[in-house]
Amino acid sequence: MAQGLAALLAVNPEDSIESAIEAAEEARTSVRTVEITRAVRNTTIKGVKVGRGEAIAIVDGELTLGADSTEDAVLDALRDVATAETSLITLYYGASTGESQAASLAVKLRDRFPAHEVEVVYGGQPHYQYIVSVE
Repeated sequence: MAQGLAALLAVNPEDSIESAIEAAEEARTSVRTVEITRAVRNTTIKGVKVGRGEAIAIVDGELTLGADSTEDAVLDALRDVATAETSLITLYYGASTGESQAASLAVKLRDRFPAHEVEVVYGGQPHYQYIVSVE
């Protein structure tokens, strides 16, 4: 989702189709995505052990960690994703996450990553408490 939005925003409708494709592809590949949800079962994948009900972080399609809370999962996952080469963190909060919860997490993100702009957007996704894009 995050890569698709970045690709769409990069397209200038006045450019040629070739330029639009190039801009969209460049934007898509510059975005890292963190998805936060809950484990539906106990499992171990590539050495990452998680328990049923635990908050999990999936970074660019790979399970990277389990945490006690969704906030901890976001903060821990971004430790290796939000770097000196990135400047924008967009926090898309899901249907089961309240606006105040997302705003509280955004404050923590701004404190932990002061060099980054942090945006909060209602994504409404049903299965992920948060989808976070980092550009």
